[in-house]
Amino acid sequence: MNAPGVIGMAAAFRIRKDEMAKEAERLTALRNALWDRVTVEIAGASVNGPRELRLPGNLNVSFDRIEADSLIVAMRRFSLSSGSACSSGERGPSPVLMAIGVAEPSAIGSIRIGLGKSNTAEQMDMLVDDLKRVVARLREISAA
Repeated sequence: MNAPGVIGMAAAFRIRKDEMAKEAERLTALRNALWDRVTVEIAGASVNGPRELRLPGNLNVSFDRIEADSLIVAMRRFSLSSGSACSSGERGPSPVLMAIGVAEPSAIGSIRIGLGKSNTAEQMDMLVDDLKRVVARLREISAA
């Protein structure tokens, strides 16, 4: 048996576990700040799902009168997805979003924002600023 290797691996697991907990806290705070700004600063925005029962780096948002595909194309400098992770690649409303009570128009217009280790508060500020601008522009176009 490789006792030094086993001891080293156990130490590495302990260190990584501590790092993961700290990163989860950071991502949760970043996600919640993003959530707060989006729902306060963009009229007709709603977050899909509960605030607490979600992965730290996951936010799913809907915007009234906005199609997710149009928003994603206009926001191409950010990596956004439509629907829920469980329905990636499917057309139509996400069955997961429908199951948690999201109305069909909102489910069709929802985007998924994934946050990770390299994301910063400054990037989230840029994301919200761009979302505000793009959502307003898409609504102008659809009203015309």
